[in-house]
Amino acid sequence: MNGNRGKAFETFVKSFETEYPRFTRHFLGFWRRKTSERVFDYKYMELIRLSLSLIQNCMSCVQKHLEAAIEDGATEEEI
Repeated sequence: MNGNRGKAFETFVKSFETEYPRFTRHFLGFWRRKTSERVFDYKYMELIRLSLSLIQNCMSCVQKHLEAAIEDGATEEEI
């Protein structure tokens, strides 16, 4: 991960780490696995990122991941 994406990811993890340590531990395990094994195709990864952006209330992130999900084939029903 590089640049702004890396910083955004670090900020996301730190914001959850204190309040939700168990979730954070499991999420990081999932994240490492998905990056090394390509567990999900890009469409589903963008849908996951979209969900996390909504949780974080990051509207610029929501817009970016919404557009990416649509580009990767997500349907209105899936979104």
